[in-house]
Amino acid sequence: MMHRFVGALEEEATVTYTALIDDIENGRFPEWADKPAPTIAIDYWRLQPNANMLDVIYAVRSDETTHRFVNHTFANLKPNDINPFALGEPDMHVKGAKAGYVPNCLSCSKTNVSDSLVSM
Repeated sequence: MMHRFVGALEEEATVTYTALIDDIENGRFPEWADKPAPTIAIDYWRLQPNANMLDVIYAVRSDETTHRFVNHTFANLKPNDINPFALGEPDMHVKGAKAGYVPNCLSCSKTNVSDSLVSM
């Protein structure tokens, strides 16, 4: 039950960050449009050195969507089901970059990772 609740919270966070992205991109927060990302955000999210706040918000939203997916998945599991996330997780070049993930492609190189992705 708690995983479903947390999944719902993460869903709301995703909606909120999506609205914020729309606001920034449509000029409703001009002070954030070109504001440089803090160094700690660049380091944590592995952003480009010239990243701005919009890049940070995109990264945070991506993370929230992962949390949403994980928590709703856990909420759907029966007591004896295997934890699907114990099998592997995509690396940072895949995670959040494209929709879909093939668990057996943990060793895919950056150049062929798009071949391992499936659309949702």
